[in-house]
Amino acid sequence: MKKTILLPAFLLMVAAQLYIPLQLVKHSEHILETGKVFKFPIAPVYYHSPAQGSYIQLTYYGNTIQTDRTEDWVQNEQVYVALRVDSAGYATIDSVSKEIPSGNTDYVNAFVDYVIEDSISSLVIRYPFNRFYLEASMKTSERPLYTDPPSDPTSISYAIVTIKDGEAIVTDVVADGISIKDQPQQTQ
Repeated sequence: MKKTILLPAFLLMVAAQLYIPLQLVKHSEHILETGKVFKFPIAPVYYHSPAQGSYIQLTYYGNTIQTDRTEDWVQNEQVYVALRVDSAGYATIDSVSKEIPSGNTDYVNAFVDYVIEDSISSLVIRYPFNRFYLEASMKTSERPLYTDPPSDPTSISYAIVTIKDGEAIVTDVVADGISIKDQPQQTQ
């Protein structure tokens, strides 16, 4: 009797363990296939952690927007950032709200990092897509990508991010005009 119960229970557990990751992959693929691609200007810095592997920490430029009412915003509060593309082709903040933007507005889910109360008050936005993990076979060259912005103002590093219905996936990082996937590889 116990064997007749254990086998179906075991099969159900295995099916559930396969179903959930497959649904996550399917959802990510849907975003990549149907989402809109944006370029976010960044300062990328390479890190390696034994626990987390190799990744690039993405610090975003242009993640600040002026506000008149700082008291309306709370640190770590989830917000919706409406995006537009500037004249150089980079994503920039159009507006920030507590409600999902209506219409065909491109937006991303984000958080209030902190509020600056000064002569010009501002919100600093924290995007949840702030790391780009490298495949195990990829090792960047011995030098870090950057610790400071590049000295050449025309050399902008950026993250390529696909966005759909507020969700975002970083697909690549471009530094010095070269995709991280095409950077010189470190030999071991």
